[in-house]
Amino acid sequence: MIINFPLGMAINRLITRSGDIPETWRAGLNGCFGGADWESLVYAERTDLFGDTTRHKVDDAAKRLLDHYVGRLKTLFGHAATPSVVRNTRGVPIYYMLWAGPHPLGHKIADYILAKGDRITPPKTRSVRR
Repeated sequence: MIINFPLGMAINRLITRSGDIPETWRAGLNGCFGGADWESLVYAERTDLFGDTTRHKVDDAAKRLLDHYVGRLKTLFGHAATPSVVRNTRGVPIYYMLWAGPHPLGHKIADYILAKGDRITPPKTRSVRR
């Protein structure tokens, strides 16, 4: 399966800095990530000088979401290639090309093809026996 994962172009824009997300957006994000577990990766709580607790988006939210999504693909399909990033004219990541499948040879081919573009650092995971 080849996926055009619009992390910077769409998903990251739906995840507000304050954590106040309209329910329709949250439902779409839950559908994309297969549950609500993405929220604990994206938001942290902070206590201010007056003891009030506020919710805020963490700095590396996009990386955490990408790692989570790729990890889910590996769990579901067995193999997932290292994503290739596609950037806009200002160099900002807008989406990622992903590949997932059940066959190690497909994984090798996808990694070779995706290596032709900009690569990201793959998340550290347990090694898969081949």
